[in-house]
Amino acid sequence: MILIAIAVAIVIIFTPYFLLPVSFDIEDFCLLIKVRLLCLCVQIP
Repeated sequence: MILIAIAVAIVIIFTPYFLLPVSFDIEDFCLLIKVRLLCLCVQIP
């Protein structure tokens, strides 16, 4: 389960670099990552 969570986290962290516009704020980007990781932690028991 831990390895799966790490793999998913890596994908979640690196994917937005290709999807988000260059003008996207770094702070908002970090906040988005934190929210996604929190949701991920809640979903995985």
